[in-house]
Amino acid sequence: MSGILTATILMLHLLLLTAIFVNFDTMRLAWLGALRYLSFFQYGYEALVANEMAGRALTELPVESGTAVLTQLGFRPDRVDLNLTVLFGYLGAALVVAYLVLARCVKEER
Repeated sequence: MSGILTATILMLHLLLLTAIFVNFDTMRLAWLGALRYLSFFQYGYEALVANEMAGRALTELPVESGTAVLTQLGFRPDRVDLNLTVLFGYLGAALVVAYLVLARCVKEER
């Protein structure tokens, strides 16, 4: 039960650091803005938003392009490849940690 509580608290903090709720470019505490790079949600969300909005022409809004919207929100549309690389790095690290935990905790009996 404590593992579920720990995972919930960790995921909540990682989700809050994604820039969905806070624009980190306007934050007064600069060191708190650096914490967003620990969250894998940040990389996935930025890649998703950049993929959907970059280069899109917006006709009904006062902003002409999706790239201007991304810049205004603090996203960089040229970092999609970096975001995907970091996400695959997180995946590899999770697989290695899972293997090490299983290798240590599970004893094979013959």
